[in-house]
Amino acid sequence: MTPRPNAEQLAFIQGMATGNTPPRRSPVLKTPTDYGMKYEDVFFSAIDGVPLEAWFIPADSNRLVVLQPPPDDEPLRLPRALGAVV
Repeated sequence: MTPRPNAEQLAFIQGMATGNTPPRRSPVLKTPTDYGMKYEDVFFSAIDGVPLEAWFIPADSNRLVVLQPPPDDEPLRLPRALGAVV
């Protein structure tokens, strides 16, 4: 029979479980329209089948910009992206 973890071991296990849990998604509060841009919602699946959503912002260019900031700043993605490419 496996012994029960002591308080210190249990705290470590809970910390590991919490640290390996994906963060909850923040709501998207603005769209490119709020910044004067036209866009289209696009939906597709990753190779592993995970559904993905994105914005396609058409432009007169032969370049493609893909931005994926870390999850901890999801609410700031569009403003930060605009600052990076404007």
